[in-house]
Amino acid sequence: MLTRKYLIKKAKENRKLLDQAADDNGLELLAADGYDAAIVGVVNGIGLPAPLVVYDRELVLQVMQVVDGMTEEDAHEHFSFNVEGSYVGENTPVFLTRLKDL
Repeated sequence: MLTRKYLIKKAKENRKLLDQAADDNGLELLAADGYDAAIVGVVNGIGLPAPLVVYDRELVLQVMQVVDGMTEEDAHEHFSFNVEGSYVGENTPVFLTRLKDL
């Protein structure tokens, strides 16, 4: 299990990298508030309206449990309805489920 201290440090590092990449490339990247520790990159592709921020689904769930104090069950429910299930426009971030987690 990851520690709260580590996740907070990782969030700051990831946000700095994301902001720098956006500035360097003239991108408007939409991030999910509170889950910067789970950012894994940016995805581009044909048919996508713009580059999208990619989060590791399992890391988001860990942030909810370790930093926000949710139970595993509450984290899964909150994620499904309020994070992954939210559409905030064509730049809505996406959530990666790793093959090992399928």
